[in-house]
Amino acid sequence: MKESLKKNSLPVIKTDACSCCSKKAVDLIDLPQYPITEFYTDNPVSNNLYGFYDQKVLFCEDCAHLFLSTIIDPDIIYNNYITSTNKSNGAVECLKNFESYILNSINLNDYSSIIDIGGNDSTFLSFFGGDIENLINIDINATAKSDNIILHKSSWEDVDFNQHNSQKPKIFTSSHTIEHLDSPIPFLEKISKSMKANDVFYLQFPSLELLVKEQRYDQLCHQHLNIFSLKSIGIALNQCNLYINSYEFDPSHFGTLRLKISKIKNKILDFEIISKSSILHSYVDFQDFYLKFGDSYKKILADGQGFGAGLMVPTLAYNLPIINNLQVIYDQDRSKINKRFINLRPKIKDSKYMDITKPIIITAISTKAATRSIFNYLSSNKFKKILIPTITT
Repeated sequence: MKESLKKNSLPVIKTDACSCCSKKAVDLIDLPQYPITEFYTDNPVSNNLYGFYDQKVLFCEDCAHLFLSTIIDPDIIYNNYITSTNKSNGAVECLKNFESYILNSINLNDYSSIIDIGGNDSTFLSFFGGDIENLINIDINATAKSDNIILHKSSWEDVDFNQHNSQKPKIFTSSHTIEHLDSPIPFLEKISKSMKANDVFYLQFPSLELLVKEQRYDQLCHQHLNIFSLKSIGIALNQCNLYINSYEFDPSHFGTLRLKISKIKNKILDFEIISKSSILHSYVDFQDFYLKFGDSYKKILADGQGFGAGLMVPTLAYNLPIINNLQVIYDQDRSKINKRFINLRPKIKDSKYMDITKPIIITAISTKAATRSIFNYLSSNKFKKILIPTITT
């Protein structure tokens, strides 16, 4: 794995076919030598950076669907996956909002099971402990602290959802998983075939609408292969005889779109159609913001300090190169101390060594919740100048 990364030679697949309709999409954004995220190294030498791949962002004008052209072999990525949901305040907050959305739309007593696909460490299912008979986590890296959660440590393709049938209807859930799939239609088809008329499916994922509105192109990463709009996910679902009953947007964590889905056709929902021109205008504004931000703070941050060795720092540094010129990035996660990202120079150090007399830039801005939490922490430590490199707050 490490040798392949060093040679930038992980197996990749190139595609220009829309994941929703299979039509050829148009090139929209070119990202040469784009960094992969979530990989750290113990090597203190930073003159041999690696983990970069040429990337393109494509757009299907028929479906209003955004997706990546270069797909790194998912088996390699997820067999080395070390991320845990409960370590991310933003992820936990988003799941709490997901829980509220579900509880506000159904009576939980009417259902026998929650089948959570891509449930990671079972943080989400733990919210329902004692409230429902069966809690099932389907994830190749599934873990749980509670014995009452059933774990299927395998991919969704290898699990028979029908083995959990009962007299009462079931709830299917999936949070921030579908965007990781290079072929989402088979995933939706399998759920559809397992659902009965009274079953319900709740889905949440990063939204194209909020990506464009909030100008968060720093959130583009090698793992998020598909950025669905409300239109494109509707097209994909309808192919599988699934229908959106309601939806809501939540900007707190990766610009989430949250859906309630069933096999019952509903009225046509009103929604904004995202266009190629709106994406391009938004992306130009995004680039302009980071160019001006970098010019304004290049001198005061030369050999300076950042806070937050979050997973998405490499993509922020791609758009804001002054991040790569920092001397150090501080963090409170003990597992990251004295490491660095494989594609960045700054070392990661214990936050107890921060210098409150010097400016500091927040480098973990992937979610609003994370940014807010770090700002409050730095403010409580009496920092005089805290820089937040985001367009929207």
